[in-house]
Parts: sequence; C-alpha cells; structure tokens
Amino acid sequence: MGENCTRTSDCEKGLMCVNFVCIDEKEDPNLIWNDLSTGYGWSSKADTNRWTYYGAIDYCRNLSAGGVSNWRLPTISELRTLVRNHPPCQYPYPGFDP
Repeated sequence: MGENCTRTSDCEKGLMCVNFVCIDEKEDPNLIWNDLSTGYGWSSKADTNRWTYYGAIDYCRNLSAGGVSNWRLPTISELRTLVRNHPPCQYPYPGFDP
C-alpha cells in the first residue's frame, strides 16, 4: 500500500489506484469512489461547510482519506465527468471542453 501507480493493474491484488497511489479503501472509513472510466478518485468524506475557493484549496491540502493525502480541487473538466450522459448538466453540449 502506498506505492505509486497509474492504474489499478499496477497495484497489488486487493488494492486500487487512486490519485496515483495504491490504496485499500476498506481499511479507511473515509471511502474513496474510483471512477474506473476516467481513473479519477473522489473522496466521499462528507463535509457540510460552505467554502471559499481558497478555503476549499486549504481543506483539500489537509485532507487525508483512504490513505491518500495529495488531494486537490478538481478542474471544471474533471467535475464534468461526474455528470456524463446527463444532458441538463452538460454545458453547453456533450463533448464541449473549453
């Protein structure tokens, strides 16, 4: 656990690649959802605070979830991958990426 990776197949059996680190999400209560189609890892640690942009950056820098500590805010393009195939959420049309 903790080895560098680019995909889950780079990790030992039972581990998955999230944010370029092999982790075992079963050992951490702060689960990570790994989108296998993009390779992005998303923390599912609930936080009900409303953050400013810079406050959110600091929160991500200090977050440790699933054995991963190199969290950052996603780009707009990365966020859009969460709403694929849901046209009302895609701006202005599917495939558009400024």
